[in-house]
Amino acid sequence: SLESVLNQTYPNTEVIVVDDGSTDNTREVIARYDSSRVRYIYQANAGPSAARNNGVRHSEAEFISFLDSDDTYLPLKLEKQVSYLNAHPEMDVVLCLWNYVGEDRVTIVEEVTEAPTEDMLKRILLTGIWGYFPPHVPLLRRECFIRAGGFIESLPAREEQAFWMHVALVGGKFGLVKEPLCHFIATPGSRGKNIPNVARTMPLILESIFTHPQLPEDVARLK
Repeated sequence: SLESVLNQTYPNTEVIVVDDGSTDNTREVIARYDSSRVRYIYQANAGPSAARNNGVRHSEAEFISFLDSDDTYLPLKLEKQVSYLNAHPEMDVVLCLWNYVGEDRVTIVEEVTEAPTEDMLKRILLTGIWGYFPPHVPLLRRECFIRAGGFIESLPAREEQAFWMHVALVGGKFGLVKEPLCHFIATPGSRGKNIPNVARTMPLILESIFTHPQLPEDVARLK
């Protein structure tokens, strides 16, 4: 995953690894890299929302993208997405297409060939528990992240689904680069597929959406 970021064709990247109290060899893996290329931040285990928020707090970048430890970017991802946002200053977030890849990290099991970006709040809300797109698909402007309030740290699962709906609620506009620029590893035991955990979380997410002061009336009627 880290190599896929360091091998990007876009040269001006700030790479921050947040170790959320891991019990594996994350620290040793990061020690192999030049600290001028990869910054390592350790925190006591607080969950993915806290880790992502912490990474953004330590960053200086104009554009923000996230990557979990089992997924990968394709080499042109950041170059294509930065170019899109520079060319479309009215857009706050740019998505891309993506591929679902088997656990061998080679076999493409599904290609996502379209990802409409109009009416994003409803699209994400109605997609269901798995979310509309994987967390590492978007690139967003830093000011939009701040405007949306960051990730809700009390959520034990699907926190990214809640975050992107909050981005839409504060007026974030989504664009799309119409080509696959990342891989999502289809692991059967992932945190997002823990059904009891997700079941506890979804009512909390829905509450945060339907009590939002900027909730449009047409969405409020879906409650």
